[in-house]
Amino acid sequence: MSFFDPRNCVQEKFSPEIRLFSEYQAEFYLAAALKLVGFICTLNSSTKYFNCTLCPQGTYANWENECVPCPKGGFYLDDIGSTSDTPGKFLCKKCVNGTYVRQKGGGSRKDCVECPDGTNKSIHAGFRACFCKNDFARTERFEKCSRCVQPGLKCTGQDFQSLEPGYFWDWSFPNASIDEYNAFVENLLNETRFYDNTTTHYSKEIPRVHKCPRPASCLSNFDEEKSVEGTCAAGYKGWVCSKCVPGYYLVFSSCLRCPDVKVLFLELGLVICVGTVVVYAIWRDSCHEKKVSSQRTTADIIVSRVKIALGFYQVIGEYLSSLNYIRFGGAMQFIFEIISSVEMNVLKFFIRPQCFSKRLVINPIVEFIIAMTALFSFTTLPFLFYKISKVYFSIRYQGENFNNRLTNLKAKTLSFVVGIYFITYPPICFSVFQLFPGACKSFCLDLENKHCFTALRSDYDLRCDKKLIVYQVLAVMATVGYVVAFPLVLLYMLRKYCSAQLSQENKGRKNSTTKHEMTPFLNKDKRSRHLPSYLKFLCENYRSDYWYWEIVELARKVTQTVLITIFGWGNKITVLLAIGISVVFLLLHARYRPMKSGREQRLQVMFSLIAILTNVLFIALKMPNKYEDVFSFLLIVLNMSVIVVIFRKYRQSRSLC
Repeated sequence: MSFFDPRNCVQEKFSPEIRLFSEYQAEFYLAAALKLVGFICTLNSSTKYFNCTLCPQGTYANWENECVPCPKGGFYLDDIGSTSDTPGKFLCKKCVNGTYVRQKGGGSRKDCVECPDGTNKSIHAGFRACFCKNDFARTERFEKCSRCVQPGLKCTGQDFQSLEPGYFWDWSFPNASIDEYNAFVENLLNETRFYDNTTTHYSKEIPRVHKCPRPASCLSNFDEEKSVEGTCAAGYKGWVCSKCVPGYYLVFSSCLRCPDVKVLFLELGLVICVGTVVVYAIWRDSCHEKKVSSQRTTADIIVSRVKIALGFYQVIGEYLSSLNYIRFGGAMQFIFEIISSVEMNVLKFFIRPQCFSKRLVINPIVEFIIAMTALFSFTTLPFLFYKISKVYFSIRYQGENFNNRLTNLKAKTLSFVVGIYFITYPPICFSVFQLFPGACKSFCLDLENKHCFTALRSDYDLRCDKKLIVYQVLAVMATVGYVVAFPLVLLYMLRKYCSAQLSQENKGRKNSTTKHEMTPFLNKDKRSRHLPSYLKFLCENYRSDYWYWEIVELARKVTQTVLITIFGWGNKITVLLAIGISVVFLLLHARYRPMKSGREQRLQVMFSLIAILTNVLFIALKMPNKYEDVFSFLLIVLNMSVIVVIFRKYRQSRSLC
């Protein structure tokens, strides 16, 4: 037996060595005994000697005859020959708070150095280079923590970055790996010494975080699935969770589960029946036909008030289509589906083609094609009907009877065409404007803006690339040929007839003028012309010197549509201008009172007030969720009051018959 070499003086890391001859039974048993007191004995097969060494500083002996080094982190061991009395016992000492050992096997308190920047130095380091401070995260277990600067990142109480609810990121660009980062996160979640040494570092990029247009559709699935990738709520998919999965349909910005096919057909049938009855009632109403022509018929009153309500809901409907933070469910869903039908978005909200087949998906390009096809049909089909009826009348009727019927048919056909153009003007404008280049929005997947794309604001699945240029050119042509031309043609026709009639009326008046005669459109004295029936509904409910007011209302609608389509409701300019326009129109109505009927004037003012209040409520809905039910209830009350007032005014007008 030979003891340790005297030349091995006691140094900072001292470890004595004993050699035992294995063929001596006494020394063999001594080697076994030494293992129990912290020695590691290994047999040299060539010399047949046991080399027994005490575990040096920074290590301790386990029950498998091994010296286990203290792990990296807040641990060291300055004793030699330490051995555990039970299997798996951890013998390393703790560094003081805020310090850690860079390499495993720390054998002295001097090996504990200050933790890197961004870490919490007030607590023990654990098995890492200290835990990160709040709002800090790391990409290496034993390196510094960096501040989480992107909004939407959750970095409090954890050393890694994950998403807050309402935010979205995409890991599909080349220099990012969700699998590697999830493995790194799993490593950080392991706060014991048994973590995986191969996953202590994430070497790639973290994606850019984007706020979801509808926050409730973007979820953080970390608590359930331990994945930082993020997920969409039930019924949503795609970029920033803005699309509906099959089996769901879109109501404004919310995806709702498709009802049964039988219910779909029943709803569609009811909509068609109600629409047919209303159109027929207005078409055939003759309550005042026998009265003096200067009096208003019930049909005139109905059309006037329906027009006011239609204008209100088309204005409100545009706001709703751009809102993404309202949850449409229960009574709210019912109310807003009614609004969508009044807004003439029947195809999207009542027919719901995506509920019949997964292939019937409505996107902005399809909407534009449908809108242009509808415009063509609104013109050609009535024209063909008129030509066919003319041939039929020529065969069946003769002389004055033929001329009277043909004149009546022509008037009704033109009334239908102008009326349907007028009603569908805002939704068709929306279909045109959402393809404009200005309606595109750019997104970048990475923080260095190397991997970016540009998509339509109304559908992020459609990229603004060369394939879309053709439709954008067609949209510009449609803007010139319809959006601009239609109101200008109406203005010209109204001026041609209405201003001439007003000039005749002014001849019998005194030279003094009243406040209702101050209008820039009254310049020339023309011979009296009879107002065609297809223009009557545009100015019938206005005072004679405000015959152009409906065109101003059209300009208001198209201005709002442009703002919301190009900028979105979340833009401060849109909010400011939308509320400003509503206030200006309210003041104009209150100042000039352009409508003939005092009841209708009060109805218009009330609707303008509701529109302004609704705008304010839409802004207020961004307040904390605890107030959401209150604001939702107020929205329902406001919209229901519109329906009640319209019905009451209609009953009052019917009582006059």
